[in-house]
Amino acid sequence: MIEACARQIGLDFPAFIEPHFRAEENGVLAALTASGETDLVRRTLDEHARLRGLEAALIRPSAGLLAEFSELMTAHVRFEERELLEAAQRRLFPDD
Repeated sequence: MIEACARQIGLDFPAFIEPHFRAEENGVLAALTASGETDLVRRTLDEHARLRGLEAALIRPSAGLLAEFSELMTAHVRFEERELLEAAQRRLFPDD
């Protein structure tokens, strides 16, 4: 089970997650940086780097690595939904 989950992450990460990260980094994060919102951008970039590192480490899967990846991914998605996107809306589209 652990190996199968790690293998699926290894397939999904480059196909879906990495392109999403790159689009965010080149789009909304760049715009937020230009607007002065550095703390949220720094946190987002840090979490992207940590998730990339965990994905790479899953070449040697373990229950601990899978749990860490899962917990961070879940927290990261919640952070983006609750904080990052709210800040982007306020800073980048203040009249909407």
